[in-house]
Amino acid sequence: MKLTKLKSKNTLFFTSVLSSALINLTLWIIVWRGFPPSEIPYVIHYSILSGSDIFGTQQNLYIVPFLGLVLLVLNTAIAIFIILYILRVPNNITDFSVYCAYGSA
Repeated sequence: MKLTKLKSKNTLFFTSVLSSALINLTLWIIVWRGFPPSEIPYVIHYSILSGSDIFGTQQNLYIVPFLGLVLLVLNTAIAIFIILYILRVPNNITDFSVYCAYGSA
C-alpha cells in the first residue's frame, strides 16, 4: 500500500513537471512563430489608464518564456532535492525514532 501511494505521488510529480514543460515549450513556439522580427516595436505592456507604456523587439518577448523555464528548472530541482534528501521514508521503527530525533537517519 505504501509503494502504491509513493508511486502515485511520483506520477503526479512527473505529470506536473511534464505539463509545465509543455506549456513553456508552447510559449517559446508562440513567440518564435507569432512575432517575426520587425522594425516596428511590439507592445510589451499595456495599461488601461496610460495605454501602451513599454515597447520592445522580438528579443524582449523571449523574456517571459525564459523566466518560465528558469522557474521550472529551479522548482523541479528543489522538489527533487526535497523528495530525495528530506522526505526519505524510514525503513523500520528504529529508523523512525532516529528520524524524528535528528531529522534524518
